[in-house]
Amino acid sequence: MADQNLDAVLDALIQALMDRDLAGTLACLSSRQEPAVIGSEANEVALGRDGVAGFFRRIYARPEPFRFDFPTRSWSVRGDVAWLTADGSVLEPAATEDKAYRLTAVFVVEDGAWKLALWSGSEPADSDSRRD
Repeated sequence: MADQNLDAVLDALIQALMDRDLAGTLACLSSRQEPAVIGSEANEVALGRDGVAGFFRRIYARPEPFRFDFPTRSWSVRGDVAWLTADGSVLEPAATEDKAYRLTAVFVVEDGAWKLALWSGSEPADSDSRRD
């Protein structure tokens, strides 16, 4: 099993997203599993490494970055697989207020390091629906 702290792995991915660092983002992804990114909008589905790379190229072409914050995280680890559920917020480009955002993610160990295999984001129906 990887020695890395899973929160640090997620934080590194979030930082790469904020920095719009495509190489850094792709370095966080699984190269053995076909990664998938499913955003909270209807057209935000990217499958496979090439699809995910194209998705992030489009996202990073926007004038402002997305800013994610997940203060509430729950990890479950079984061997070389980790599942995450997280409650937090996202500040979208050109937005003035954060929106509630939930993340479900799967990480796998590759060469001793945790890598993202699945990101599935959603926006709760209302901000009051966050769990305690």
